[in-house]
Amino acid sequence: TLLVVNDSTLVDTSRQVNSLLPSMKYYWRVRAKNVSGSSSYTSVWSFTTLTPPPAVPTLVSPATGSTNQPLTVTLLWHPAFGAVNYHAQLATDSLFTLLVVNDSILVDTSRQVSALASTKYYWRVKAKNGGGTSSFTSFWNFRTLTPPPAAPVLVSPANGATDQATSQSFVWRASASATGYRLQLATDSLFTSLILNDSTLTDTTRIATLPGNTTIFWRTQASNTGGASPFSLVRSLTTTAQVSRHYGVAGGWNVVSVPLSVSDYRKSTLFPAAVSSAFGFAQGTGYAIKDTLANGAGYWLKFGGADSVIITGVPLATDTIAVSTGWNFIGAVSSPVPVASILQQPPGIVVSSFFGYNGGYASSDTLQPGRGYWVKTTSVGNLVLPSQLLRATSHNSPNSEKERRAISK
Repeated sequence: TLLVVNDSTLVDTSRQVNSLLPSMKYYWRVRAKNVSGSSSYTSVWSFTTLTPPPAVPTLVSPATGSTNQPLTVTLLWHPAFGAVNYHAQLATDSLFTLLVVNDSILVDTSRQVSALASTKYYWRVKAKNGGGTSSFTSFWNFRTLTPPPAAPVLVSPANGATDQATSQSFVWRASASATGYRLQLATDSLFTSLILNDSTLTDTTRIATLPGNTTIFWRTQASNTGGASPFSLVRSLTTTAQVSRHYGVAGGWNVVSVPLSVSDYRKSTLFPAAVSSAFGFAQGTGYAIKDTLANGAGYWLKFGGADSVIITGVPLATDTIAVSTGWNFIGAVSSPVPVASILQQPPGIVVSSFFGYNGGYASSDTLQPGRGYWVKTTSVGNLVLPSQLLRATSHNSPNSEKERRAISK
């Protein structure tokens, strides 16, 4: 017999018993006594003690502070002593007011959660049994993986565009959550013959110099910490064949520009007969020597005598020239551009004539290829130069021999 209490000294009708074992069935009975003897025992009664609440579980994974977790995760914890089931909570805030999961009927020590967003999550677990519930664990947190962005949408050049300049600006729309982009240019639609593979881009535009008289295929790809998107749809364009054109210069100082898209923009290549450095101009810094020239800008150059400069490249049908407040030193495109046809962005920013130079300044109503011009604007903006139909042969160049003779006089 396993007696826990056997007390015959009682004078009251109750007896407190402490330190009983949990979840244990006990049997008890009582008999009365006096000087004449003892009664029989009562019938035996039984009771079972309460099950105590379980211990607090121990979290396992995802580890607190972890990052780049998949968008489907399994919350995992160690079993708690005495637990019958568990209550798991997952929230997007540490106060657990924005609950994503609130599952109180779990019988296993894990809970899978799917379709999570790309954000930071907090989670905790408590154990339960017939005796009650444990406290929640301290919360852990993790951050899910950022999903790869969608493929970019191409903007320009238009698909199938022809007669394109060799200096091209490739533009595409931003992809949500993208932090970088890759631009690929190739001479075949399978992109096995790449001429550009730039994965360092953070903007949605890239200027590239292309070979002339060639069909180019292009596509882009977006990326972030979650990976890379599929490539965009493929577009193609065909560049114009290169031409050689003559541009007349006078002896002494000239204001010139680069009217073609060329493969080598060094001043020594474009104007080998010049007897001075090329001087460009910028607001705030003034004149500066430029060893490498650019389309859209004007330059001072000195020549020992009248000459015919031959430049080989692809005609520029149009150009967008950035301007600053005040006087700007700009260039021209490959064909004459009437001043009235120049688009001002924003409208009305030009507040002067366009001044060319031929031994002295004079107002010009048409911008001629190969020349530079001064123009004053009231704010920063752009001047968009269109051009007339390009003429492909050098002897039809706007700066013809007749014009060069006129300049040299």
